Amino acid sequence: MVNDFPTWLNTVIKSLELDDVDKGLVEKLIHEADFDVAENINSHKRQVKPGDRRRKLKPETISQLNSTFSEVLDLLDYEKVPREV
Repeated sequence: MVNDFPTWLNTVIKSLELDDVDKGLVEKLIHEADFDVAENINSHKRQVKPGDRRRKLKPETISQLNSTFSEVLDLLDYEKVPREV
């Protein structure tokens, strides 16, 4: 979604069988989608780029999250960060 919003949106539309969705609305959503967020802890804005957790979380925290959410990560085919501690 973050790296290729138009493709993601079209996949959602097809998956939900929304063939009759207004093309103008789709174009407006694509045009207005902006994931280039400058972080600002005072306004609770965070970078939304995938993998940013590697920079922010301690290896122990990542390992615990991988363990706790292993089933969901596998189901969604998410990459697990190496469990180096």
